[in-house]
Amino acid sequence: PTTPSPTSPPHHPTYPPPYLSPSQLKPLEQWAAVPALGQIQILTLLGCFELLSEMEKPHYMKGGKTGVIPLIFAAPQMSAMSEDKKADLRLKELQNGRLAMVGIMGFFAAS
Repeated sequence: PTTPSPTSPPHHPTYPPPYLSPSQLKPLEQWAAVPALGQIQILTLLGCFELLSEMEKPHYMKGGKTGVIPLIFAAPQMSAMSEDKKADLRLKELQNGRLAMVGIMGFFAAS
């Protein structure tokens, strides 16, 4: 086997040299490196999650609660919590999400 020169990009340790490590690629190049069936599998799984969250009755846009996780994905301890505790945790999650958005906007503004 040939040893790579110090200027050549790092290769994945278990695959032959034409295979670059995905971590060395840009995000869209990483997505393009995923085989077509893998892309379909990822999109199908995400679509199922979206479909299940949109099937919740009543829908959050028509008076339902926001942030309610469908029963299939809910943590078992959630059913044992009081409604007040759940409401408090939802509010905290919403506030943390808003803070994260403010933080990422700070990164964009600084760049």
